[in-house]
Amino acid sequence: NYKEKISLGNHFHNVLCLIEAKGMDISMENEQLLEKIFLDVASVDFKISDELKNLNLLGSKLNIMPIYLVLVLLNIESMLNIHFKEEDIRNGKFNTFNNIMTLMNRECE
Repeated sequence: NYKEKISLGNHFHNVLCLIEAKGMDISMENEQLLEKIFLDVASVDFKISDELKNLNLLGSKLNIMPIYLVLVLLNIESMLNIHFKEEDIRNGKFNTFNNIMTLMNRECE
């Protein structure tokens, strides 16, 4: 299972590089990846409603456990071969789907 995730991550990174090289919109690919990670890790389906994407992930409506956010973060960093700035995490910028998307897109530039 771990080897499958590594393989998938490497494959996805290569696909992203191809998309970026062709000048396509990488943010759409990142959004689909993030939706899949949240569904797989925390069983939250953000495709249900765009309104969910602005809710605090630790808030009462989504109520995602902090350990799941750590797993989401590690999955993103692994699959996209990026690293989020520690200060962004400490300053609460990893608190909504849309804020994570902003961080991802910035790191993928």
